[in-house]
Amino acid sequence: MAKKFKDYYDQEAAHLLASKIKAIYSSFDEDQFVTYISERLDDKGFLERQDLFVEALELTLTRDYRENIRIFQEILGPELETTGGVCFERAGGCGP
Repeated sequence: MAKKFKDYYDQEAAHLLASKIKAIYSSFDEDQFVTYISERLDDKGFLERQDLFVEALELTLTRDYRENIRIFQEILGPELETTGGVCFERAGGCGP
């Protein structure tokens, strides 16, 4: 059976995001972020899982909005100039 969309917001995703934030923001508490999410995931649907990630970010990021935006801009990297690297659903699968 295919992975449910909600299951992409899991403990693995929390670890991945935490490590990316920590690489840019050294004071980031990875353990608190991942633990907060992991302890609350089990019975949550898609939107509730998204909310958990938001709550964990609010708990562990700085209180400085501009600094938080800077952190995420660094994680995301430069803006795509074309859609060539984006995956589109087509009858034949994903492609440019």
